[in-house]
Amino acid sequence: MLDEGILAAICLLCVFVLLLAAWKLWHCLTRSPEQSIQCSDASQPLVVRIEPNEVLESEALGLEAGQTLKRRALPCLQREDSIRRTKVAEVFDSGVVESDNTQAELSHGTIINLEVVSGTSLGASATCYPGQSITIGRLPTNGLVIKDAEVSGKHASITWNSQNSAWDFVDLGSLNGTYVNDQLVSVDLSNGGSVRKPSLPVELVGDDVILLGSSSRILVHIHKINDDARSIPSTLICPFEVGVAADPMALRRGGKRLPMEDVYFCEWSVGGLQEFGLFCIFDGHGGAAAAKAASQILPKVLYDMLKVDSRRMEVIKNADAKDVLLDAFNSTEAALEYDYEGCTATVLLIWLDAGRVAYAQCANVGDSSCVFSVDGEYISMTEDHRLTSLSERARMLKMGRQLREGETRLCGMNIARALGDKFLKEQELRFSSIPFISNVLRIKQESKALAILASDGLWDVLSQRRALQLALEAKDGKCNTGGITSKPVSAKSIAEALLNKARTLRTKDNTTVIILDFVNNSKSAIGK
Repeated sequence: MLDEGILAAICLLCVFVLLLAAWKLWHCLTRSPEQSIQCSDASQPLVVRIEPNEVLESEALGLEAGQTLKRRALPCLQREDSIRRTKVAEVFDSGVVESDNTQAELSHGTIINLEVVSGTSLGASATCYPGQSITIGRLPTNGLVIKDAEVSGKHASITWNSQNSAWDFVDLGSLNGTYVNDQLVSVDLSNGGSVRKPSLPVELVGDDVILLGSSSRILVHIHKINDDARSIPSTLICPFEVGVAADPMALRRGGKRLPMEDVYFCEWSVGGLQEFGLFCIFDGHGGAAAAKAASQILPKVLYDMLKVDSRRMEVIKNADAKDVLLDAFNSTEAALEYDYEGCTATVLLIWLDAGRVAYAQCANVGDSSCVFSVDGEYISMTEDHRLTSLSERARMLKMGRQLREGETRLCGMNIARALGDKFLKEQELRFSSIPFISNVLRIKQESKALAILASDGLWDVLSQRRALQLALEAKDGKCNTGGITSKPVSAKSIAEALLNKARTLRTKDNTTVIILDFVNNSKSAIGK
């Protein structure tokens, strides 16, 4: 009886399985073509490579070149859009792609020259000719490499459009966005979208400014091609190499890192003015808000003054920017509405005259410093505004408000000049925002010059002369021991070496170092 029951159950199970299989077969045969095809044209699949998230610099530095985050292909693209995207995909695997009809294009096209005017890759440039495409990004395989943690591995591309005889810019699905003349051109992912895809093309014209991430700006130069040569007319590009390194540091080795209150600004061709460059460090106290605000306000104020032809030409003609710098500080101080926060400011303005001679002038409040070495001569461009400095004690004595013997702080502050701190300045008249302004430094093209701008985290553990000595030794490829020489290093490596030295000497404050090297970049300087 039991055997018959088991046999009956098995038979029922087999019948159920057969019915289920028959139902699935019928379902597949009766599905519509629209349901069985997931994309409108499966014969032209698109594969999009996605770079890893690079928002945080500490994470980006650990990435290996070419590392890719695999994601599924883009769903259901419209046909007219996929034609553009397929064209964009051609430039994914190499920095510059040249089409078969390049020589024909050259007879009636334009040359595009890209110049990085702000950010950590300041001074980098690239050139592209009709019939070519160029990619921009962090990876070394790009035609223009931007060493910025906020820039994607392959961030954007520029392609020659033969039909319109113009240059098309396309964001390749960057994480941190791309702007052209302050207009967002990348696909907006702020609403929770996770699929990264190329943007629609934007036609570029001369003097357009492309912003990658939050700090890397690229100035666009477009020139007509000479009939008999593939050459670019002489343009003003950054006449020196720039390197930046920064670290919040910690109070003790292995301890928790301090909040970062240093903010820096580096830009050659300030606002598109090709003769001027601006390099600043703002060291906040009571928070970073005042420093961040000053880093945005002061460059804009300075540009608004210099874009006035009469004022700009006055600076170049007289070889002196004292009035411009003083007005920029006064306007910035008036615009900062911070009662209980403030910042130091060290602002270095560099400009070129018609003979391509460089001039440098610095203004500062606080204890961040700037120092130059020109043909072996040491030149300090700033004044220390700590209460222990002789200049500040002399200023207060002249006011009739002399400091007491041994007094090193005023209302808890060890500096007497800063931007912001409106409440303290109302309570204590000895606080000031009037900057020290240096004499103008003239730097000839044949000069060997190097400049260091740094916040007090460096100067707390190194003197200006010692810091210059270490920087010049690194620049010349000289090691600290044995007199062994090695290959000269870049401005970025010099900045990192000084930062590492401050860390070794156990500085206990945020440290930012900016290096300007007028020799390493001389072969690619003006019109070369």
